Amino acid sequence: GGTEEQWKKITIADGNDPLEYATIHYTTIPYSGECGADGDNLTFTLEYSAADGKNVLTISGTGAMCDYTNSNEVPWGNNRKDIGIVVIKNGVTEIGDYAFYGCTNLTGVSIPNSVTHIGKYSFYGCRSLTAITIPSAVTSIEGYSFIGCTGLTRVNLPNTVTTIGNSAFSGCDSLTDVYYGGGVEQFKAITIIGKTTCDLIFATVRCTDGVYYEKLVTGTCGENLTWSYDTNRSLNISGAARNAFSCSLKRSFSAFARYHSYDSRRPSSRGFSEGSSLLC
Repeated sequence: GGTEEQWKKITIADGNDPLEYATIHYTTIPYSGECGADGDNLTFTLEYSAADGKNVLTISGTGAMCDYTNSNEVPWGNNRKDIGIVVIKNGVTEIGDYAFYGCTNLTGVSIPNSVTHIGKYSFYGCRSLTAITIPSAVTSIEGYSFIGCTGLTRVNLPNTVTTIGNSAFSGCDSLTDVYYGGGVEQFKAITIIGKTTCDLIFATVRCTDGVYYEKLVTGTCGENLTWSYDTNRSLNISGAARNAFSCSLKRSFSAFARYHSYDSRRPSSRGFSEGSSLLC
């Protein structure tokens, strides 16, 4: 977690030969370079901030970030776990694919209103991130952009967003509140691809004219049986049938498993209507 110079200052007592002969991997902070779609149109610096007590990645310039094809191409990739705060300066227009992939210690992000597009896998696995504000110029959020952000509890979403890509907020287990800048009907009009795996819609969506709750009815789960899942975190099965609910159906509920008390290892009739049964 430190530089080579810092390592050399450590006093190592006798009897620690394995440590002394091990390969030591140093951080390269402070660190700077280019990250623009056109090369030098955007630059970045990664340096320690005494005021914040964290390493801060600052991106500045004019135009779009580079879209990387995997996380290993990102110039700060070797230091991704050292990044605590990301500051994107006004003038940056697009956050590139894989930009902050795997920044597991990232706790804060500042995104300016100049940003209009958030790329795929851009915040993948940023599990220490607790809140994100999408700027008002953004119209689309690409697929998998916030997947696996398990610490995310709040999203501020502007009414300019018209499309949310596949699994963009999948795996955001802690997400409870979405503050939306438009009305309920406008939120319902957003195209959400892969809706059943988007934790965004299972949060409480607080719109300007009321609160929106999503209810999903996905179809049948046996002869004369249907199932639904709603934001009360209830799995509801209705109809009249016996021995029609089989183990093969568990796959259908994988997106909702963490929200309800259903345990695939232990049959339970909780929440099932009279006349139905669980056969495992």
